[in-house]
Amino acid sequence: KWIGVAAEARPVRSTFGAVQMNCAGTGACLTGLLAARDRDDAGASQPPEISFIAAPGLRTGHEVPLDTALSRKICERIGCTPAPRGQFTARAHVPPLVENFIDPVSGRALLGAFAPVGGTGLVVVVATPLSAVRELTDRMLEKARAYLGVPLLVGAVLFAGLLASLRLRGSRLAAGG
Repeated sequence: KWIGVAAEARPVRSTFGAVQMNCAGTGACLTGLLAARDRDDAGASQPPEISFIAAPGLRTGHEVPLDTALSRKICERIGCTPAPRGQFTARAHVPPLVENFIDPVSGRALLGAFAPVGGTGLVVVVATPLSAVRELTDRMLEKARAYLGVPLLVGAVLFAGLLASLRLRGSRLAAGG
């Protein structure tokens, strides 16, 4: 018996829970929706991959499977099977699974955060290019080096002052003795 479909659209930011995605100001982040594909007939086995069913660059009605190993890891951690009669029940908080992967639609190397959509069996992914992650890490390291240089400079000045003071004291003692 047909019951119906409930749908909702929400704007997505570069923050996914505690995970901060960095688009490097280019808007290069990916937001996509993945789902397990059903069998073609009752005698066939379930396909081992989950597929992108909505993503930038994906043609309407076209699905692109994700890597089998990553699909298995996602499904084991957050689930890819709809909960019978509980698809829209709020689940306890499930931390996102954060993994490197190759986007099968664009071919880009990405760092993605995967999370379940209630008990629907759908998985949402928010991802950022690995190049942007490296850029962010490099910027943080540059700042750390700059801040580390200040104490080293102060330490060197204090050490030089101490040596100068000891030399001055030694020369006074030698002159007075």
